[in-house]
Amino acid sequence: MKVPSSQFLYRFAGAEFNEATGELLVDGRPVAIEPLPARVLLMLLQHPNEVVTKDELFESVWDKRITVDNVLANAITKLRKALGGVAAGCLRSVPRIGYRLTGRVERVAVGSVPLSPLPLEAGMAVPGRSGWSLRRPLGDASSSRVWLAEHGKLGHRRVFKFAVDAQSLRALKREYMLYRLLQRELGEHPGFAAVVDYNFSDQPYFLECVYGGEDLLAWSDGGARLTEMPLKERLALFVQIAGAVAAAHRVGVLHKDIKPRNVLIDRDGDAWRARLTDFGSARALDAERLRAMGLTAMGLTVTQGIDPEVLSGTPLYLAPELLSGEPPTTRSDIFAMGILLYQVVAGDLRRPMASGWQRHIVDPLLVQDIDSATQGEPEHRLASAIDLVHRLSTMDERRAAAEAAAHEASVLQTLKLREQRRALQRPWALGGAILLLLGLGLSLWQLQRERTALHAAELSQRQAHRVTEFLVQDVLTTPDLFKSAQGRPRSMFEVLHHTATAAGDRFKDDPRAEAELRRHVARLYQRMLSTNDALRQFDRAIELLNASARTARDRAKVLEMRLERAELLFEMNEHDDARRELDRIQGLVGGADLESGAELSFLVQRARVSRALAETRWDEALVEARGLKARADRTPHLDAELRNTAWRLLAQILWLTDQPEAAETLLKENIADSAVAANEAAIAMARAAIFRAAQHRDAKRWAPAHAILVQARERLTQVPVPSLLHIAYIDSDRGHVFKGEEQMQSALEQYQKAAHGFGATLGLDHQWTRVTLKNQGDAALGEGRFEQARHLYESNRTWFNANATGGRYPPLDIHLAAAWNRTGRSSDALDLMATLLAERHDDLAKGEGIMLHMAQAEHALALVQLGRRAEGLPLLRRAAHSIRMSPKGEVRPRWFWDRYRSELPDLNH
Repeated sequence: MKVPSSQFLYRFAGAEFNEATGELLVDGRPVAIEPLPARVLLMLLQHPNEVVTKDELFESVWDKRITVDNVLANAITKLRKALGGVAAGCLRSVPRIGYRLTGRVERVAVGSVPLSPLPLEAGMAVPGRSGWSLRRPLGDASSSRVWLAEHGKLGHRRVFKFAVDAQSLRALKREYMLYRLLQRELGEHPGFAAVVDYNFSDQPYFLECVYGGEDLLAWSDGGARLTEMPLKERLALFVQIAGAVAAAHRVGVLHKDIKPRNVLIDRDGDAWRARLTDFGSARALDAERLRAMGLTAMGLTVTQGIDPEVLSGTPLYLAPELLSGEPPTTRSDIFAMGILLYQVVAGDLRRPMASGWQRHIVDPLLVQDIDSATQGEPEHRLASAIDLVHRLSTMDERRAAAEAAAHEASVLQTLKLREQRRALQRPWALGGAILLLLGLGLSLWQLQRERTALHAAELSQRQAHRVTEFLVQDVLTTPDLFKSAQGRPRSMFEVLHHTATAAGDRFKDDPRAEAELRRHVARLYQRMLSTNDALRQFDRAIELLNASARTARDRAKVLEMRLERAELLFEMNEHDDARRELDRIQGLVGGADLESGAELSFLVQRARVSRALAETRWDEALVEARGLKARADRTPHLDAELRNTAWRLLAQILWLTDQPEAAETLLKENIADSAVAANEAAIAMARAAIFRAAQHRDAKRWAPAHAILVQARERLTQVPVPSLLHIAYIDSDRGHVFKGEEQMQSALEQYQKAAHGFGATLGLDHQWTRVTLKNQGDAALGEGRFEQARHLYESNRTWFNANATGGRYPPLDIHLAAAWNRTGRSSDALDLMATLLAERHDDLAKGEGIMLHMAQAEHALALVQLGRRAEGLPLLRRAAHSIRMSPKGEVRPRWFWDRYRSELPDLNH
């Protein structure tokens, strides 16, 4: 049987070259061209707009047999002369490297050349490989013949891929060189069918490969076998395939032909092993890797247009951009994987993906994953194969998170309905605010009761009555408590701020009562992680009590407040100020008092624990925390809340020092049947988890950071009254981890949840809500959702500029310009960056200057997109080079480099 090999007519810059006949037309007139220059031209036409090295030309045109000096230079001179005029101008020399043909090249198939037959039959010996016999053909390969062979004595099985023409020989060479690249960069990766040997010197040419099993289509009988497998096993099998694709992408190799026939399945012990095979259509993204290995890039670069053989063989898996003539990218491989994932989950490897495909997938998370991988526009598609691997590998975790989110939504809806019912009966009722403020009142009442019991009452019955009267009359029933200026319900943070503001008017004549109230307001701010507000309340409380102190107890209470303030400073990383304050207070208290059972000495020791924690001296913190718990246990009349903090603090440090079992045991003893204590314990562990996860994140240890945060979130959602604020904090930190891994879609989802949580508890205008919304914009930008990013930046820009030093927050402005540049508003981006560079040049240039270079890059890109290319391109190249040379430039947002490389094709990614 003769196998046809297509040949092509190439058109460029008014010239035409017919590969089949060797004829050259320039401006419609035939031009004589010698054979060697014609072969050089063909090589350049096959790799337009890419540098073809001299070594590649020597190998392809002269088969490395150079007998005359300057033979390549002579051929190039003759070629330029034959092309003449405009076409000759497209042929560019690249000094000391090679040549490049620039401009648009069209390619049209013009027929086929008959090829010599390759007589292969079952039972015959493998040509050139003694001891091996052909058993049966495999697959449906069209450009080569693939056979299963077996060793007569050893019984080993191998796969031989034979080349039947020059085109299939090039495919075999491409596959061999790419396998060497994969092996060099990844070692013996289990996800690829290994190449054992090759013969490229004598006919028949072949590759010898390890037998990796049957192809997925044959193994599964079209998918019937898959339907018998549990979904979890099917996903595990697919994750192996996606992992191999991710590994190939990581070292710069595109597969370009992902389909069931190119996946091999074989036994691996009691499990199945999937391997990716057939890199005959693949390409290398980075020729430098090949040159570093001593390999040429022959046949590895992408050609303009689409290979007809690929189109005719696997149209089902082709991304839409390939059909429109765009070059393949990692995202076109991801599209093919999305189709394959759909087929594997649906249990039908022959089913095309058509409208209504979602009906065949029952799991909403899988619907989401398949949809993300098969978006028609590549910029909206999953950005990397590792994103898909991570999503599928964490299905249980994601499902639990989705269920938790649904539970939270249900709880919030229930609370909302309850509040609405209360509102009909009592217009002054506001669920979250009432709970918070009643908690404040109860705290003050308990304090008064305990102080009276100890015969050291500092809050009289009159003061307690005034506090209660204040909460009811000035806070809970005030008309503007329930609606903000925008007409929406106030957040708990806004209610607390209203309380702090109103306290000054109510207690003008009673500074000690106001001081005690502000102390408790400060604690509530601190619990809500609003440290700056907490610090202001502590400062005001200390000022008030200092000015009105009458007794030794008043002065002791001032020291207690200063100690709490010092602990807050440690939490805010103001370590120097906190240490100085702690040392001063210890000097005032004295060693004898530290051995007493007084509350003041307890707070001194607790502050020492906070100091050791802040300075990450874990062993010292553990010793101090054990001593603190012992002090609490032997002090019979110690405030119950202080006693609980001693237990929780010790449990927190045990957890931080990798003693989770001891921490859990301690917490169980502490919380008993108390819902409040259970909530506080969960919050304490959550804060420890956030700290520990941040350490892993800073060291780029993503997996343990994920695990810690997921466990902490689960704990928070299981307590009687979940802390939505701390859940939001963990969601935000999970967003940071995903962003560090460049899993922007997952980061976007986490930031969205975090922003909702912060908004519900702290209010829209709180710093954490606004910063999280900005982070959400960054993730949307990184995911290619430029309109969403633009909206988030524009809606938050006024707040950031109002709260930033100098009235402008440069990072947001630069990212807003990036979003504008990518949504057709380059004129706005140009004006914004011109103003920023003029006003804040010196600030942007601080440190590594990364912000300055990014602003310059967006300014230059705006110039280019507005048609001022001659002015903009040199500036863009300079800015991109500066970012690449900066240590911080190693963290390169995908949106940043993808867009700049489209304008600077030679930009080293």
